[in-house]
Amino acid sequence: MRMKQDLDKGAKPVGETVTVRELINWFGFSRRGTQVISQIRVKLSELDLRTVPDFEREYIDGSIGIELDMEATDVQTEPIDPTVRIGVLPTAHRRPVSVRPNDPIAKAKTTMLIEDFSQLPVMVSEREVKGMISWRSIGTASTREPGGDEVRHYMEGPHREIGVRAPFFEA
Repeated sequence: MRMKQDLDKGAKPVGETVTVRELINWFGFSRRGTQVISQIRVKLSELDLRTVPDFEREYIDGSIGIELDMEATDVQTEPIDPTVRIGVLPTAHRRPVSVRPNDPIAKAKTTMLIEDFSQLPVMVSEREVKGMISWRSIGTASTREPGGDEVRHYMEGPHREIGVRAPFFEA
């Protein structure tokens, strides 16, 4: 690794940013299993390096920093955060399946049936969520007087957006 070579030459090492997949490939692996994680941890420890955030918990194509572990000589080490985060899900890094407010309600129902979803975000652009539509909101709106055949007539109230660093079980 370039950082360790720099250090051995007496030069100031510069941190690197790579994906978890790249890091694993450096060690000749393509997947992250317990044996692979253990071997990579041993090698990083031998080189006095660490990853931030920890490569075991980050999304496989997520970016991690490789830096010198200045605390490598300390007896007390910080425990690894065992929390599973939303970012480990592949779908957290893709554009969500969604419908637009003016789409026909039939499109939303069909999409939810095909994808086996119980709800969908209602979006006007790639980053702007207007609300949510769910089987519950469709059922509730259907019991009222006919209100239209567009998704916007069946949307639920306030929604909550969840970031990739949020704990999975809180979401």
